[in-house]
Amino acid sequence: MDERVCCDTILRVVRLAPACYLVYDVLVLNGTRIHDSLTFAQRQERIAELLELFHFPDLVALIPVADAPVGTHIRGYEQYDGNPGTIGVYLPKEE
Repeated sequence: MDERVCCDTILRVVRLAPACYLVYDVLVLNGTRIHDSLTFAQRQERIAELLELFHFPDLVALIPVADAPVGTHIRGYEQYDGNPGTIGVYLPKEE
C-alpha cells in the first residue's frame, strides 16, 4: 500500500461510543472507488492496512471489524457474498 493518501477516502462506520467507531466497509480509497472491484473480505484487508499505517487513536478510535471487542453491541450484521461490488444483506441480531 502506498504511504501517500491525498484524495478522498470514504469509510462506512458504526458508532460504538462517543469517540469510538467500528469501520465496517470502504467505498472510496484515495480517490478510487474500490467497492465495485474488491470483495468484502478484500476490502476488510485494505481497511486493516489503512488503519495500521495511518490511524492514531488520540482523539477518535477507528476499529476494524476483526478487532472489535468481544461482546460489542451491534444492532445487526450484514451478510456479504464473495462477489465484488455487491451490497450486504442486513440480518438483525438474534436475541
